[in-house]
Amino acid sequence: DGAELRREGERIYAQKPNMRAGGITWSQENYAHLGLQAEYLRLKSIQRITEGTVAMERAYNAGAFAALRDARTKTPFRVASLGGGPGFELLAVREFCAARLPQAEPQLLSLDLQGAWRPCCEALGLRFEVWDVMDGDGLLGKTGWPAIDLAVISYVYYHYMSNEHCADWLARLLHAGAVKAVLIISRFEDLSQNLDAVARRGVHVVPLMRKPRHSRRPTDHRQLLYVSPTARELPTPLPQQEWLPCSFPNVPFEDQKAEADKSYRQRGTAFDYSAEYAPPPPRPPPPPPP
Repeated sequence: DGAELRREGERIYAQKPNMRAGGITWSQENYAHLGLQAEYLRLKSIQRITEGTVAMERAYNAGAFAALRDARTKTPFRVASLGGGPGFELLAVREFCAARLPQAEPQLLSLDLQGAWRPCCEALGLRFEVWDVMDGDGLLGKTGWPAIDLAVISYVYYHYMSNEHCADWLARLLHAGAVKAVLIISRFEDLSQNLDAVARRGVHVVPLMRKPRHSRRPTDHRQLLYVSPTARELPTPLPQQEWLPCSFPNVPFEDQKAEADKSYRQRGTAFDYSAEYAPPPPRPPPPPPP
């Protein structure tokens, strides 16, 4: 019955039976369990929406949406959440656009291997398609769009995409312009393996969290922006007076950092993390004429 399903779902959520054997929280079979889905939706919704909101704010301050902000007419903004499950990050994108990017017309799509999330997405007014993160070649065709303006990748990035194959297709799509930017929202502070893999393929990485300099842990890769250096316009941080304040301070959790290392530490109304943004690398000179 329903009560028993809920209890079993709570048990699966709490015990994470696949963590020790497979290094992942829940299997696809677990995700299809209605009780686990109920517990996941109850507990993860606030976390994912708040993390998605501050990631969009930080990307905005980094200049990722400057063209949309300055657009004079309504402009399609095609956002795909890869491994997006019930689509909570897309809700954050939708609300952010309504408040901060009124010229954007968001088209929102969650892509996930577990088809049981479809009713959740559709109830939230989101589109859903079944897709496997190993199928980079099939990504754009699955969306039906000419290009993805922003791909959002959350916890699936560490658990399922920490490999050369995924780094290869992700970099290839960025360089081809099929994916214009990628927003990483992770719980893991050290994604050095992933960053090294995309950097070797020429992807430009913009850190959105302050790099720890006074704390025990040396890295904080929980929010990142990927773009191709061949993009028409690389993101350039907005002037500080135009930066958005953090709607949810201490998201993601930073109490383990020294005070000077916290990404939400403010000067006036602006984030004090401008030192993280190095100038983009110079464009290579054009080839000599034949």
